[in-house]
Amino acid sequence: MIISYPTAHKWYKELTTDPKDGLSGSLQSRLIQFLDNQVHNRVYHTITPLDTRFLDVFVPFYTTRITSKEHPLIADIAEKTLYSTAGYPYFALSMYEGTTFKGGTIFSVREKYLSIAYRMYDTQWDTIVTRTTPALYTEYLICEHALSLGKTVLSHGKDRNPYGYNASIGLAIFKLSVGCIPYAADDFEVRELNTETVTDDILILKHVDSEERRYTDAVLLTKKDTEGKWTQVTKYPHLLKVEVMYRN
Repeated sequence: MIISYPTAHKWYKELTTDPKDGLSGSLQSRLIQFLDNQVHNRVYHTITPLDTRFLDVFVPFYTTRITSKEHPLIADIAEKTLYSTAGYPYFALSMYEGTTFKGGTIFSVREKYLSIAYRMYDTQWDTIVTRTTPALYTEYLICEHALSLGKTVLSHGKDRNPYGYNASIGLAIFKLSVGCIPYAADDFEVRELNTETVTDDILILKHVDSEERRYTDAVLLTKKDTEGKWTQVTKYPHLLKVEVMYRN
């Protein structure tokens, strides 16, 4: 089977008055329990204009984790954000558990939306037993901040396609689980993939020409013995319809 696919795409999320909206039902339940139990008081965050002090902490943290993945794309974060000539300001959200840096988000504030440029978090807390991860809690906080600025859309940045080769399929699962929808990026190529040549589990978004520029369909190529790791990606057909195909 031949699949036409875009080499890159962007993710957008429409915001309502409640920063929890858009999250899947299970994630909302986890977050509500986390907030109600007050365990979030054992962590704190700051939102400040982006500066070199944040980058001195965040860049090594980000680089260590991104280079542990297959086919990492190592960007010059400072050049693309702090020293960018794009004309809009960048800010940083820092997350701490006690004195331990648990990750951060670099984002810009545009006229109509808030846009995440880079984000990276530890997968779990050190001392808090909860199913609400630092990434999930920060999703709530960044939506809350966007709403406080009067924004109705959150951009979750640009990813390379397909997942499983350029980034983890889990990254796509997370973005779908928090309510993001994929759209065509400003710059991308349309390529073709022969599914018979695929040797790894991948999630590939299929290209479609439309004025809306929204991507609605994808294919999960997997083996039956590894399918269970990724089937959650099929749980959000209102955002992205995913067909499961088995590779040789």
